[in-house]
Amino acid sequence: MEELIKAILARYNAGDGALLKAATPGGMWLDMAPQSASGTFVTLTAVSAVEEFVMSSTVGTIDALVQFSVCNPSDSTDALVVAAGALVRSTYHDVIMTGLTGYTILMAKCNNARLLRDPDSEGYQYVIECRYLMGR
Repeated sequence: MEELIKAILARYNAGDGALLKAATPGGMWLDMAPQSASGTFVTLTAVSAVEEFVMSSTVGTIDALVQFSVCNPSDSTDALVVAAGALVRSTYHDVIMTGLTGYTILMAKCNNARLLRDPDSEGYQYVIECRYLMGR
C-alpha cells in the first residue's frame, strides 16, 4: 500500500496531476488535513490492501482500496468540490501509474462518487473510492 500511496502523491505533484493540483490549492493530505487547510483540498485514505500469494513463489497480487475526499469547508455551494472530484476521477481512473518498486498496477477503477454535506462547517465533501489491483 505504501508504494501505491507514493505513486498517487507523485502523480498529483507531476504534470499528470496539474489540473487537479490547480483545482485543489489546499493540497493533498494523507488521512486528515490540518485545521489550517483552506480552500478546496483532498484527503487520501488507505482503506484496505488484501494480499494474495502463490505457494512457494514470489508471485502475488494486492487488491487495494483508497478513498479520495475532496473538501471545501468554507464554500456554501458544491461546485468547487464536484469540479475537483471530476479531476480526481480523470487523474486516477483507468490509469496505470508507474514508479512502484516491486509492483505493477494491473487495474485502476474509481467507483461512483458521493456528495456529502459537512455538518460542522456546512461546506461540502465529494468522496470517491478507487480500487487498484497490483501484481508482483
